[in-house]
Amino acid sequence: ISRRAALEATRMTVTFLVETLSVGSLEVQRQVAYELRLLSKCGMDNRMCIGEAGAIPHLISLLSTDDSKLQENVVTALLNLSIYEGNKSLIVNAGGLDPIVKVLTSGVNIDSRENAAATLFSLSVADEYKVAIGSKPEAISGLVQLLSEGSPRGQRDAVAAL
Repeated sequence: ISRRAALEATRMTVTFLVETLSVGSLEVQRQVAYELRLLSKCGMDNRMCIGEAGAIPHLISLLSTDDSKLQENVVTALLNLSIYEGNKSLIVNAGGLDPIVKVLTSGVNIDSRENAAATLFSLSVADEYKVAIGSKPEAISGLVQLLSEGSPRGQRDAVAAL
């Protein structure tokens, strides 16, 4: 299979998932967020396709859920997506910083909080977003709190983000 054909198949799959994410039940949203999390973990092409398909605003809108699995899958998908440079601006411009900070400070489980910290670190690699993140007192206090409550990985991400 050619790279082009694989990319087109990924685009079709991602388009279907994004459309489903916006209209599905909680169970469907949970499954689609999980699928996007897995796809976004594997390769820049997948991350690019997911961003281009418009998934980011839908994912951001789901960050405020009380469902622990959905929140964890959504914030982890955003973390994976933020690794692709082109998605950083999509996340920030879609209003993603405040909801990510909210997950950092009051996420439904520690994994979500740690992945929110890692997402902020990933976004802060770009200087223009470092300033935006640093100007949010809740982000700083959430990262400091994670230093005492997080796993060793979460603590490393919190230190790196600070």
